[in-house]
Amino acid sequence: MNRTCSNCSQPMSQRSYQGTVVDLCSGCGSVYLDPGEAEGTGIDEATLFGRDARPAGPSMRKCPCGRANMTRFAIDLGGRTLEIDRSSCCGGVFLDAGEHGALVKRTAALTSVSTSERKCPRCDGAFDAFVQDGVEVDTCTKCKAVFLDTGDLGAKGIDVS
Repeated sequence: MNRTCSNCSQPMSQRSYQGTVVDLCSGCGSVYLDPGEAEGTGIDEATLFGRDARPAGPSMRKCPCGRANMTRFAIDLGGRTLEIDRSSCCGGVFLDAGEHGALVKRTAALTSVSTSERKCPRCDGAFDAFVQDGVEVDTCTKCKAVFLDTGDLGAKGIDVS
């Protein structure tokens, strides 16, 4: 499929990256990842959009796949906010030059610890425990709810009083 870059309107070409074929713009270096391709390139998309990303409003960009408007998502990278675009028509992810590497590093920083013995109070699903910035965080594998212990809340700068 011939796609046009949502950033600079140049043609995108398909390139193999870590065994996954992605769409790359030779003009500006942007990358478009079809649904499922993020995983093959080192980005845990479920973690990214289930826990880290928050909607930041509509994007001015159109999806290279279906030409529908995309939605911007803001991701905190610890002192720097990264804004990426996600397609509303197919779920693909559009990354400007350099953003892919930042997301791969972010995924690596979310080191999974284990599956916790505790159950989610919301849906009774299992917890997946991981360490983020030195704080253990429990995330429900079923409903994606995030739980912090009282001590962990304080470590994240959240005043529980």
